[in-house]
Amino acid sequence: MDNTSKIFVKLEDYEDIKEILSLMSDKVKEAREVLAKIYDIKSKEDTAVERWNSNLNKVEEKIDKINRALD
Repeated sequence: MDNTSKIFVKLEDYEDIKEILSLMSDKVKEAREVLAKIYDIKSKEDTAVERWNSNLNKVEEKIDKINRALD
């Protein structure tokens, strides 16, 4: 269908369609907000996991150093 085609709908249907589209837009906006929160949480979790990994690497290095010193 091209942009110049005309569609005729009853006024009641038109108002319903506009209301439905408005509700859909609101739901999409809510979904975007939830997604942004999820990305924020994921970013914080990724940072925490990287910190834990770094700390474990340091502990592992210290254990290896102690083991080498004891050998």
